[in-house]
Amino acid sequence: MKKLAYVFLIAAVSACQSESNSGEVSSRLAQDGTNDFVEEEIKSTTLSFNKMEHDFGIVRVGEDYTFKFIVTNTGKNPLIIEDAKASCGCTVPEKPEQPIAPGKSDEIVVTFSPKPGQGQTSKTVTITANTVPRITTLTIKANVLEKMGDENSKPVSIEMM
Repeated sequence: MKKLAYVFLIAAVSACQSESNSGEVSSRLAQDGTNDFVEEEIKSTTLSFNKMEHDFGIVRVGEDYTFKFIVTNTGKNPLIIEDAKASCGCTVPEKPEQPIAPGKSDEIVVTFSPKPGQGQTSKTVTITANTVPRITTLTIKANVLEKMGDENSKPVSIEMM
């Protein structure tokens, strides 16, 4: 028990020291089933996108619309996209599963499936990565037609209070 407490103390001290070096320390239980801890240092990097916002313009219910945001690792360490979450279920992001090497690029593919009654809409995709800050937000916009297949229907605008 003392040994386990000692390991926790060392992990906590190491975590504080590593944060000052612009990296993070992540402790996890060893994969072999022992209670030993393994330290992994995840170093921060920087990223850039080809654009932070995409407007699909006028769209129709019943069709899917896809846009590829290009993410570039502008730092000196591998870029790890840990998570990509949409603000609602009608938007689905797909992130790279492998780290992106410094100077290299990859895609975050965002698919939007408009629903009836959305009108003028804006959705966000929150990217979590080993960057400072850890969160980057991408935005997609669209003006959803009121009825699917009605060539004469006009875009609907809904004001949010």
